[in-house]
Amino acid sequence: MISFNDINLFPIVYELLQNLAIMYTFISLFMPMVTQGSLKYSARKIHSKGVIFFSVLALVSMLIPIRFIQIPDIVVDLRIAIITLASAYLGPLNSFLVGTMTIAYRVMFGGLGWISWLPVALLCGPLAYCIVKQVRNRTIGLIMASVACTLTSTMVFALIAQYFNAFVYFSPFANLDNYLKITFALLVCNSLAAIAYDHAIKTIINRQQNYQALRIKADTDGMTGLYNHNRFQQELSQALESARTSKRHLSLLLLDLDYFKEYNDNLGHQAGDALLKEVAKIFLDSIRPNDIAARYGGEEFAIILPDCSSYEALKIAERIRVRIEQNSFYGREKMPKRKVTISIGIACFSGDVTDKDDLIRKADAALYSVKRTGRNKSVVFSPYKNVCFMVKS
Repeated sequence: MISFNDINLFPIVYELLQNLAIMYTFISLFMPMVTQGSLKYSARKIHSKGVIFFSVLALVSMLIPIRFIQIPDIVVDLRIAIITLASAYLGPLNSFLVGTMTIAYRVMFGGLGWISWLPVALLCGPLAYCIVKQVRNRTIGLIMASVACTLTSTMVFALIAQYFNAFVYFSPFANLDNYLKITFALLVCNSLAAIAYDHAIKTIINRQQNYQALRIKADTDGMTGLYNHNRFQQELSQALESARTSKRHLSLLLLDLDYFKEYNDNLGHQAGDALLKEVAKIFLDSIRPNDIAARYGGEEFAIILPDCSSYEALKIAERIRVRIEQNSFYGREKMPKRKVTISIGIACFSGDVTDKDDLIRKADAALYSVKRTGRNKSVVFSPYKNVCFMVKS
C-alpha cells in the first residue's frame, strides 16, 4: 500500500502549472470566437457556442491530466473547474449540458467504468451556479463552488469504490492516505484552475469590449451618433456585394437639409448642431431595423436600404421627408416657408450599376435634380435616359 507520505506535491504542482499554461493559451486563442464582446445567456436558453467551448475545454483538460507519479493508476484532470466556470458564465442549463459532454469524453477515454462520473457531472453545474450566484465576491464564490463540487465528487467516488475494484485506490476505507491526499490536491488544483481560467476569460472579454468601444467610436459620427463616412463606404460595399450574390434589391438614399447654412447663420452653430441630432433621431425612427443610416458630410446624410425596391425606398424617403417637414424644430419660423425641409435622392441597384461609386453618383444626380427644381422632394433616379421620377406630397 502506498502511504500518504509517499506522495510528493512538487511533481503535482509542476504539472498543474503546465496544465494552466496550456489551458490559458487555449482560452486566449478560442474564447474570442465565443464571446464577441461578452458572454450573455438566458437561464432557459442554450448558448450553443458557449457549451461547445467549455465542452472542448473540458476535453483538452482530460488530454493533459495531472498525474501522481507514485501512483500510476491515478489521473487527475480539471473538468470540475471547467463545469464550475460554465455555470458561472452560462447558467445551470448550459453547465448541465457541459457536464453531460464530460461524461461522454470520460467514458470514451476511460471505458464504461467511468459512467460512475454521471451523477457528479450532472450535479456539479447546478450546484456551482447556486453557490456563485449567492456569493457577492466572484473569486470567493468560484473557490467555494470548486470546493463544494470537488468534495461532492470525492464523496461519490468514495462510495463507488466500495463496489468497483477499479477505484479501490481511492477508497477511504482501503487507502485513507491516498484518499486524503488526492482530495486535497483536487481541492487546490480545481480552485486555482477556476480562478486562473476565470481571469483569462474576463481579460479576453474586457479586451474585446474595449476594442468594440474603440471601433464604435472610430466608426461613429460624434455629433449625430450615426455611422461616419468611412463606415458608410464599408457598409455600402458589403450591402452591394450581398445584393449581387443574393440577387436582391438594394436602395440608397442621399439626404440634404435645405437651407442649412441660413439656419446656422440665423440661429448659431449650436442650434445647427442640435438640429442635426434631432434629424438623425428622425432617420432612426423612420427606417427599418436592418437599414443603415450615416452622416455623409456636413448637412448631408446617407441611408442604405438592403432588400428594398425603388417603391419601398420611395415610401421610406417620403416618411422621413414628411416627418421633418412637420416637426416643430427650434427656429423653424426663420427658415424659408417657416419650416425645416429636406431633399432626398434615391438610387436603386440594378444591372447597370457597376460599383458603389456608380450607385452614389446616381443617388447624387437624383438629389441634384431635387435641389434644382425647388427642394423638399423625394426623387428616384431611373436608368432610362437618366430620367428622375419626382414625388412631392
